[in-house]
Amino acid sequence: MADQPLERQHCRRARRANGRRDRAEQPAADRRHRHRQPARRRVPATAATSASPPPAARPPTSPASATPARSAGCRCRRCSTTPRRSGSSPACCPGPIRRAARRPARRPSGHSVLDIRIALVDVPRVAVPDSIDKSTYGKLLESRWLGKPKVVADISGFEYAHDPDGQLAESNPYSLLALPGRMLIADAAGNDILQWRNGQLSVFSVLPNTVSGYCAGLPNDNGTVGCDPVPTGLAVDRDGSIYVSGLGNFSPSSGRVFKLDGRTGQILQTWDGLTGVAGIAVDRHGSVYASQLFANTVTRIDRDGTRTNIPVPFPGGLAVAGDSLYVSAYSTSPESGLGLPDVDSSGQVWRIRI
Repeated sequence: MADQPLERQHCRRARRANGRRDRAEQPAADRRHRHRQPARRRVPATAATSASPPPAARPPTSPASATPARSAGCRCRRCSTTPRRSGSSPACCPGPIRRAARRPARRPSGHSVLDIRIALVDVPRVAVPDSIDKSTYGKLLESRWLGKPKVVADISGFEYAHDPDGQLAESNPYSLLALPGRMLIADAAGNDILQWRNGQLSVFSVLPNTVSGYCAGLPNDNGTVGCDPVPTGLAVDRDGSIYVSGLGNFSPSSGRVFKLDGRTGQILQTWDGLTGVAGIAVDRHGSVYASQLFANTVTRIDRDGTRTNIPVPFPGGLAVAGDSLYVSAYSTSPESGLGLPDVDSSGQVWRIRI
């Protein structure tokens, strides 16, 4: 077979494979006399007498060593012109002989925050003051990996247009939480959680002022009283509930943690007695972690209400992965640190077993 063209060799292999498959699928009675002489190699008529002996001179081939007959109706396109039988297997030729048409790659149905493309939202009726850089300030941006970011929502413009907390319009979008089909944005100065879905912004939840302790009766903007909640962090548990860290005004016990209904934004539970809560995280057991920035403590709140303090200097952001808690320590420090003797007080990330 070595002197035969490569294309011919592929066709012979295909016929053998199809012959074995047909014999296995048919009864023994129908498989009798299925062998015949192998197909002779075609040569030009002028060289037939010199290049190959006449058919009668070739030694007979026994049925045991004969090449199986071609499967009926199954032919390689490049080595036979016999039409296929309806219903025959389309895979009768090896890959190098028969190539399937190349189809364009399909785009996955799911999207991530770095991969979606949505048009800009409408410009709010109330414009952002001219003293603020409107090109980047207070906007929700998206980008492909290492691509150029583009604006998809004007969060500060929405706040100035609607003032959801009723304490005069202010805006400082501080953290994001990506959920299937939507995005939650904590606006620290707006004291609310906004929802971005289908290219539109809406109010998901407005957090109440703290009116107890030091904040009781404290005058606030637009005739209100108490300390602003100042939402700084967002997290979600396995049941879909949303957790929000409230910074407060850094006075003792003015910080809080809110648990919201994941669909309606209604406040389900509040944990108080905290100070300057800058970050929030939830583990798989339902325990809540709150970083108290200037109390140098990360507080763990178990489902039964038990609290455990973990000492961390100036803790900020929190994240849970498996059985580990990741904390940004010295989060307010410059690159050179705080100048403490014999202490590396530059910004760090700590890993804590939980």
